[in-house]
Amino acid sequence: MSGDLEGNMALVTGASRGLGVHMARRLAQAGAQVATNAYIVEDPVASMQVTDFTALDRFGQPEEIADVVYFLASPLERWGTAQHIEASGGFKL
Repeated sequence: MSGDLEGNMALVTGASRGLGVHMARRLAQAGAQVATNAYIVEDPVASMQVTDFTALDRFGQPEEIADVVYFLASPLERWGTAQHIEASGGFKL
């Protein structure tokens, strides 16, 4: 099944342990880019296990939403609804 999901993006919540971490790993093995949420940043070993199969190989940082905030405050936003944008620093996607 390796490569079957190449070019697809998957979102897995609860990727810290149990079913979530296994689903994220399997999706990554199948070629998907995997975005996760996991509450394990303080544990370097567990953090590495999760970020190894995320789309960007790391957790997002709060300052990385600056462009989104700027866009929402700009006149350009009139073209979109911006009904919901998760701003959790990548820990809660």
